[in-house]
Amino acid sequence: MVNLGVLLSHLLDPPDPDGARHWYTQAANTGNTNAMNNLGTLLVGVDPPDPDGARHWYTQAANAGDTKSMYNLGNLLAGTDPPDLNGARHWYTQAANTGNTDAMYNLGILLSHRSDPPDVDGARHWYTQAANTGHTDAMVILGNLLAGMDPPDLDGARHQYTQAANTGNTDAMINLGVLLSERLHPPDLDGARHWYTQAANTGHTDAMVILGNLLAGMDPPDPDGARHWYTQAANAGHTGAMFILGNRLVVMNPPDTGGARHWYTQAANAGNTDAMVNLGVLLSQLMDPPDLDGARHWYTQAANAGNTDAMANLAILLETRLDPPYLDGTRHGYTQGHKKEEE
Repeated sequence: MVNLGVLLSHLLDPPDPDGARHWYTQAANTGNTNAMNNLGTLLVGVDPPDPDGARHWYTQAANAGDTKSMYNLGNLLAGTDPPDLNGARHWYTQAANTGNTDAMYNLGILLSHRSDPPDVDGARHWYTQAANTGHTDAMVILGNLLAGMDPPDLDGARHQYTQAANTGNTDAMINLGVLLSERLHPPDLDGARHWYTQAANTGHTDAMVILGNLLAGMDPPDPDGARHWYTQAANAGHTGAMFILGNRLVVMNPPDTGGARHWYTQAANAGNTDAMVNLGVLLSQLMDPPDLDGARHWYTQAANAGNTDAMANLAILLETRLDPPYLDGTRHGYTQGHKKEEE
């Protein structure tokens, strides 16, 4: 009966949830805990969901010792509106005590992020239990908890981040880089560079940008390396990297106005209002001849998005650069900017 329910709910295309429900129910009524758990999961996922039915069957199976149902019941209770955090804590703890690492992890999250007041010691215990089994997300969040304690346990955080980073977890690589470069005294910039590079090589665009920032700020700086990683991130669609590239290219000696215009435009088209403003400045002040219509367009786009610098720049452009000046537009731009500043 259970296998027939699995076939009907997971292997058929389209699935037959009514048939699966029938056969899971038949098996559940004989005391089969796998059927009870599967039935609970089916009832959570039907349209409309049946949380009361799911809770009934998860509870039946959990009371019979089924670990998966204990965990699923914890998830169900934690996600109700309003949540039943005491019930969730009970069932996560039951499942965690049987060795369920996902329950350990979720119990840590409940204790550290959803309990009022937070139970940091309890969360640390369960994150540690899960991390010791190889649960990489638990390692990362345990590292975060240790780094954020008062006083912080940076050695413990470094250990957990390193464990997770060595398994390929990119969040751990980045967090480890931040710890090494910003939290240690003196900082370990070579170590941070190593881990940022590891994360960047997986395609993580935020890591590419952070690595670019690190290389640009080193003593001596590595501008070519920084530009490489900013470009990698920008080519992958990271608007912040596009904006940074535009800024770096425009201040080169001599400035690369064509390159800066390209990247500002890419970022502006993605909705970055600071890029719109800088693109307006580039077009109106750095191009020879200036492109006042282009500058007006981008200042207007940014101003319409609420950027007060754009409003002021647009007003100045309309007043001093157009021939004849557009004074009504100037007045409007100054007025809008003043209203935004008052807000």
